[in-house]
Amino acid sequence: MRRAGIWMYTNGGGDVIQQKIADGLREREIEPIMGLDMRFAYGDSQGVL
Repeated sequence: MRRAGIWMYTNGGGDVIQQKIADGLREREIEPIMGLDMRFAYGDSQGVL
């Protein structure tokens, strides 16, 4: 199964939008990873970790 990270603000309804996006990804057999903290993320040739 493929995976996709989602980073969104949760204020102003962002959490509702994030859930809708996650539901759409699951319908396409893509596992959403939510709650990412971009302060701790880095990218390399393998992707974003």
